[in-house]
Amino acid sequence: MGNDCSVCRGEDADSVVVDHDFDYCDHTSGKHKVSALDQAAVHGRGVDTLAKHRQSLGFCDALACETARSGDTFAASIVQRAKTIAEIVGREKTDILDSDWTVQNGRSPLSILFDSDDMVFIGTSIKRLCKGLIEMVASEPTMNETQSPAKVFGDIHGQFRDMLLFLHDFGFPHGAGPVFVFNGDWVDRGKHQLESISLVFALKLALPDHVWLNRGNHEDPCMNQSMGPSGFAAECVRRLGQETGTQVFQAIAEVYEWLPLGTLIDERILCVHGGLGDGQWSLEDLRTVQRPLGHEALAKNHMVYNVLWSDPIPEDERDCNGVHDSPRDNHAHLVLSFGPDVTADFCEHNGLDMVIRSHQCLPKGKGYEVLHDGHCMRVFSARNYEGNNNDASILSICQNPGEACLTVRPQVLLALKR
Repeated sequence: MGNDCSVCRGEDADSVVVDHDFDYCDHTSGKHKVSALDQAAVHGRGVDTLAKHRQSLGFCDALACETARSGDTFAASIVQRAKTIAEIVGREKTDILDSDWTVQNGRSPLSILFDSDDMVFIGTSIKRLCKGLIEMVASEPTMNETQSPAKVFGDIHGQFRDMLLFLHDFGFPHGAGPVFVFNGDWVDRGKHQLESISLVFALKLALPDHVWLNRGNHEDPCMNQSMGPSGFAAECVRRLGQETGTQVFQAIAEVYEWLPLGTLIDERILCVHGGLGDGQWSLEDLRTVQRPLGHEALAKNHMVYNVLWSDPIPEDERDCNGVHDSPRDNHAHLVLSFGPDVTADFCEHNGLDMVIRSHQCLPKGKGYEVLHDGHCMRVFSARNYEGNNNDASILSICQNPGEACLTVRPQVLLALKR
C-alpha cells in the first residue's frame, strides 16, 4: 500500500486497502470531521503507508427512508420510530453514555420503538419479529454473499444510544444505499439490550437485501444466562415480567440457532464475529455448516466455535506466528489465537484480501484495529464499554470512482470523558 490509491491498479497490489483517515461527528458543533488513524491501532506499519484519499468517503443522508418492496411493513414501522429517536438523540446538545440515557420525560426507548407502554404487547411484537426472522434467515445460506458499498457494525452489547448515533451520523440502511452487516453481539451487559436486538431484527426484516446478520458468541442462550444480572436473560424478565420475558427470551434464543455465521463482501472480504482459529478450513466449509445450531452443536464444531470466539495475535507481539491456546477458555485447547501467517495463508487459499472481525474491546482502544499486514481488521461499536475509555467504530467499505480497489475506512464515535 502506498500514499495514493493509484497503487491499487498494479497487478500485485492489494485489492482491499485501509484508508489513512477516519470520519467522525463533533457533537458539540454537529459538524462532520476527518482525522488520521491512530498509530497505536495500526500494527506492523506506519499510518503514513496507508492509502490516502483526497476526500472523505462520504456521509450518507442520515434519515434516508426507502423500504425494500419485499420488506416487512410491521418491521418498517419500528425502523421508522427508531429514526425518530435518532433525530432526538442527534439534536441533544450534551452527549451522554447509553447507561445514563432516557428519552422524552424518562420514557423507555423500548416503549417508543413499539409505540406502547404495555409490556405484554411489546413482548408479542418481539415474538412476531422472531417468527418472521427465522423464516427469513433459515432460507439464507450459512455464509451470505453481498456487494459493496457496505458498512460493518461490530459489537453493540445493548448500547442502543451509540447504535442510534452511528445511524444518525452516517446513515440508516435504505433501498438505495450501502448494505449493512451487523457482526454479532447485540446483547449482554448494556442498558438497552431489548431495544438493540429488536432494531437489528427489524432492520433485517424491513430491508432483507440491504441488511445481513452474523452470529456472535453472545448469540447463545447459555452465554446470556451465565452473565447473571447484566445478561440478556435477566434483562428480558426484568423489563417484560417473568412470563412474558421468559417467552421472549426463548423466542430470541431460537432465532440464534438459525443465524448465518459469516458474510462475504465482493468475494474479497470475509466478515465473521470472532476469527479463524487454526485457519485450516475453507469458505466452502463455512457454507455447508448445517443449521439449526444450538449451544451443544456449537461446542462440537471446532471451526464454528472459533469463528465465534477466536482472536488474532498482533504482529508486534513476541511469538506472534502460528496457532496458540487462548485465555478465553483457560487454555483448554478449544478456543485458539491465530497469528499473521495463519491469516495470510487463509486469505491466499480462499482468494480473500481481508478478514473483518469484532469480538474484542481494547482499553483506550479506537474501535478499529489494523492487523496482519492489513489483511485483518477489528471493529467494535460500543464506546466506554464496561467502563473502558474506548472509542467505538463502524467500517465503511466502498470503491472510489476510477479505482480498482476497495477502501475500508473507519467511522468513529468518540469516547466520553476521554
